[in-house]
Amino acid sequence: MTSSRLGALLDRLYEAPLEQKGWASFVGTLERSLGGGVAMLCMPAPSIDEPGVVVAPSLGLEFIESYRETYFRSDPWLREANTLPVGGVVIREGHVGGQPLAATSFYREWMEPQCLLPDFLLGGVADRDAHQPPSLITVFQRIGTGPRERVIGLLRALMPHLRRALRIHFASARLHAERGALAAAMDQLPQGVIVIDRRHRVHATNRCADRLLARRDGLILDRDGLHAARPEDEARLRHMLGDAFGSVPCRKPKRAVSLERPSGGSPLRASVCRVPSREGEGSAVSLAVMFVSDPEAEVALPSDVLGCLHGLTSAESALVRELTNGRSLQEAAVRLRITEGTARQRLVPIFEKTRTARQSALVRLVLTGPESLIGDE
Repeated sequence: MTSSRLGALLDRLYEAPLEQKGWASFVGTLERSLGGGVAMLCMPAPSIDEPGVVVAPSLGLEFIESYRETYFRSDPWLREANTLPVGGVVIREGHVGGQPLAATSFYREWMEPQCLLPDFLLGGVADRDAHQPPSLITVFQRIGTGPRERVIGLLRALMPHLRRALRIHFASARLHAERGALAAAMDQLPQGVIVIDRRHRVHATNRCADRLLARRDGLILDRDGLHAARPEDEARLRHMLGDAFGSVPCRKPKRAVSLERPSGGSPLRASVCRVPSREGEGSAVSLAVMFVSDPEAEVALPSDVLGCLHGLTSAESALVRELTNGRSLQEAAVRLRITEGTARQRLVPIFEKTRTARQSALVRLVLTGPESLIGDE
């Protein structure tokens, strides 16, 4: 293989962790470079505890899924690969694991239906982690496979690069998983969360913030970034963000503002905190997190959560929900279509179950607990 073709293959390899279909593109390019061999990349390989990720663009999806679900158990190459060192390339001509490959059920039931030949198999362990199965690359022979020496040389030259690319892949996957978990947690908060930079550009929002911004009532998000609805509030908002980013000299930093709403509703309340950067981390973007609350928003208290945490019935949960939203016992009774006396009677077991004695203590208990988080909609 020429250096230019190898360079193009390496470009595909290092782009693979950064693109949605990057690994399939890389494996497809590798197959063409091999002259017809069928390549299968497992990252990591399937196991009893880990379904693995199998990339094999030349194989049918039904064969890939059957391998992930069943046939990995009978794959003699996978069993042997578990004992191989990282980075080496191993050639097996007709025999794998001390037995003829053509005599195995793996060949008869999985390889042969795909016209994969049993007399040549090439592969190696690209990487291994103590917490998960190894990552493997396997090359099966089909009619038309190129010269074996060239195939072997290419794979050996590729292995150290494949190991680095896989480590980038797994590091990126962990970051995406952590970001997804944090985004899911933010969506449960009853306050709006807006991640913003010093130029007022919004980088992320949670579900509550999306609802607030959609109303364009107090806060407005346009192509220029985040703004307050009123000019005088805009000045205070900019001052607050300037303090957070350290761009406005001030003896007493302003980290909270009240934002009037053109609709006449109660003002939105916003506060901001700077996202600290860890030492040694270079970043071209400096971020802050703004928290926005709407005093008129209803607090959603899932009845099942109140039941699990406090043993409340659905009727008792409904009363707690009304009280937590700032209504008096009389107002709660009207909304629930019960008498005030019935509401008072219902409050007695609620106090007992929550170990409180006053409505204020009950409300504080609920609003500071996980029951105040927003359930799935």
